[in-house]
Amino acid sequence: MRSSNISPEGGRKQRWAFRWDRWLLAGWVATCLIRTALALDPNQPLSQYIRDQWGAKQAFPGGIVYAIAETADGYLWIGAEKGLVRFDGLNFRLISYEDSIALPPGPVLGLTTDSAGYLWVRLQGDSLLRYRDGKFVNALSGFGQREHGITAMCRGIKGDVLLSALANGKLRFSGGNFIPLAPESTPLDFLVISMAEGADGTVWMGSRDAGLFSLSEGRLSHIGRGVQDNKKINCLLPLDNQELWIGTDSGVARWNGTEFTRGGVLRSLERIRTLALIRDRESNIWVGTANGLARINAKGVLSAEKRGGAVTALFEDREGNLWVGSTQGIERFRDTVFVTYPAAEGAGMERGGPLYVDAEERTWFAAANHVVRVNRDNLITGSLGDGDVREYGLADGLPSTEGVRRHRSVVADPLGRIWFSLNRGLSVADPARLGGGSVPALVHILTMTADGGPIDLNGPVRLPEAPQRVMFSYAGVSLSAPERLRFRYRLDNFDRGWSEPVSAREAVYTNLGPGSYRFRVMATNSEGLWNGAEAVIGFEIPPLFWQTWWFRFASLLICVFVAVAWYRLHLRRLAAQLNDRFEERLAERTRIAQELHDTLLQGFISAAMQLHVAVDQLPEDLPAKQRFGRVVQLMRQVIDEGRNALRGLRPTTRDSLSLEQSFSRIRRELAVQEQFGFRIIVEGRPRALPPVLHDEIYLVGREALVNAVRHSQGKNIEVELEYTADRLRVLVSDDGCGIDPQVLRAGRDGHWGLMSMRNRAERIGAQLVVRSSAAAGTEVELSIPGDVAFRIQSSNRLQRWFTKLSALKNRINHKRGNQHNTSTTPTKPEDGL
Repeated sequence: MRSSNISPEGGRKQRWAFRWDRWLLAGWVATCLIRTALALDPNQPLSQYIRDQWGAKQAFPGGIVYAIAETADGYLWIGAEKGLVRFDGLNFRLISYEDSIALPPGPVLGLTTDSAGYLWVRLQGDSLLRYRDGKFVNALSGFGQREHGITAMCRGIKGDVLLSALANGKLRFSGGNFIPLAPESTPLDFLVISMAEGADGTVWMGSRDAGLFSLSEGRLSHIGRGVQDNKKINCLLPLDNQELWIGTDSGVARWNGTEFTRGGVLRSLERIRTLALIRDRESNIWVGTANGLARINAKGVLSAEKRGGAVTALFEDREGNLWVGSTQGIERFRDTVFVTYPAAEGAGMERGGPLYVDAEERTWFAAANHVVRVNRDNLITGSLGDGDVREYGLADGLPSTEGVRRHRSVVADPLGRIWFSLNRGLSVADPARLGGGSVPALVHILTMTADGGPIDLNGPVRLPEAPQRVMFSYAGVSLSAPERLRFRYRLDNFDRGWSEPVSAREAVYTNLGPGSYRFRVMATNSEGLWNGAEAVIGFEIPPLFWQTWWFRFASLLICVFVAVAWYRLHLRRLAAQLNDRFEERLAERTRIAQELHDTLLQGFISAAMQLHVAVDQLPEDLPAKQRFGRVVQLMRQVIDEGRNALRGLRPTTRDSLSLEQSFSRIRRELAVQEQFGFRIIVEGRPRALPPVLHDEIYLVGREALVNAVRHSQGKNIEVELEYTADRLRVLVSDDGCGIDPQVLRAGRDGHWGLMSMRNRAERIGAQLVVRSSAAAGTEVELSIPGDVAFRIQSSNRLQRWFTKLSALKNRINHKRGNQHNTSTTPTKPEDGL
């Protein structure tokens, strides 16, 4: 691949877009999903790696780099001349004394991590700190005596930390305690400046001026033969089979388990000051020297380059990137599927064709502003998904993003590699490098604000009431290509699903209601895969007082109280109006009855008496006497009918009788000769009724009984009186022939009984229902609301309130039911209604 030098600012300014309309993919945009190799290709020269460098010109705040480490949350930590620096792939942050008073100013000389997730920070002097979850703690507080300085530090094979201290000796930190590496009788009075632990548990210690030491099972060995010139040992790299690579001021040496040897060490590395050694996952050994960087692959092939400053630190991150710390700053080496040969190096080809399909049915083509790899089969079927499309640009080591459009500018060689002719050079892609895993990006929620005010994310998160604007700031940590990261987020109990993938690192919500929420965010890795874990934070928004359940419940109660109070007032007004009407009607009827009795009826009675006297004085044989006798009889009949009419106009003695007593007298009044069953059923406790209402109910029931006796031809007639708290119900039923449906709906000319009953029921606010069937007879049901029918005499207000509430329900049911009457065709129509 082509060597490049890219600053963070420049990388952020690179934005590309591919228009799929030229390739029948209109409307579809994807962040590619492919698997990349997990390490640097050992067969490429150093100049072909993608290299990004940050120094003082690119705003790297650290100066000279002494140590590099990566924590489990994905952040890269850099121990530098100016202090501790954290890098998330896009931005550097210098952790200063203002961030934590536990971190004093000054250079950071060593960094390592342990299995518990702590970052160990070795500072200049007697300071050693442990960091996790944003907090620094003093690691030396567990020492038995005051410490004067830590000279070396490394990570053990089991994830513990090994230390060399001036006052407390050589120690291992395990299980939360410092444990001596050797018994007190073992002489360890040499100054250790480098440490490493081998796979067999042997602890290797390089001294400043006494050479190399090993410590195994508490036994110390001084290895001096063959390293007379290498007494100052700067770095150690244990390999398999007790092999050890040693970096000294006089070059690189090897210990093969029994002796020092120069075998496997190239002559060019024998006399150069060596400052850092690591082995990557492809078994490349990287050597940081005072003159530059070198790599020895598994075949012993050296690739080296000289640079202006010394390489002081080397580190391989979880994504397979190599980080190089030097006196000039920090640099990242990356690898992709492409190897690039710029035109300036004499590759010669600058024009070619656009398309090639590899052995795995993947289609490669050089577009106007990208090199693209797409799954051919899924493209044809229109089912492109994750991992089917990958776009390559400058960040992947291409010399340009503009391909040439001519036949055979994209071709394959016999080894399966695909060659691209681009406007600024020639690139080759090896599809075999697509295999391997893909490291997920790690997402962190950095800050949360409510209406501009910061929220403490430590512990339970509780926001102020009724926030207008809640903002989350988050970051994805990918040390390979952070500019490719895409994020999606959702707020549980608010969002229905995940948001669309975005590159923004902020999410804003407005006007959130009270309740519990969980904000979740996840990110693609640099290759576009959603294979990382979510970052989650839960929080709660308390309600304002009018949003609380007790306020809403109290408001509901108040509304119910107001409605009931209004209804009670309405009932009182209605009852008062009905009583006034009843009293007016009663007074008017009494007045009319008195006037008719004192005038017209008395006049008829006087005339009848005089006529009767005159008739008695006539001779018996007078023919006119018989005619006058018929006149006297007629006047007597008129007087009786007048008395009956007056009896209906004025209060009668029926109001002193109960309804059941009044109804029981009807059979005797009718003097019917036919025999039929007649009974009166009373349910509930009889209650007093207003006189006018008593008469109206009696007249309706009497009309129903008269019609049943005269016209139903039934064998049984029954009157049912039901007294309940919310109504008075009168039901007159027979088992006769029923009523013709047409008569039931419209009545019959010259018969006013049914209409009279309905008019009386309407006047007193009652409901009248007539049900008739040829098979079951006829039922006449009169239902009067309790608040109208009964004289409420109880002083119990609660009982009266429930009574009226029940009456309201009953009246609503009455109004709904008083629309239609049901009937079936009778076998014999009833006459006389």
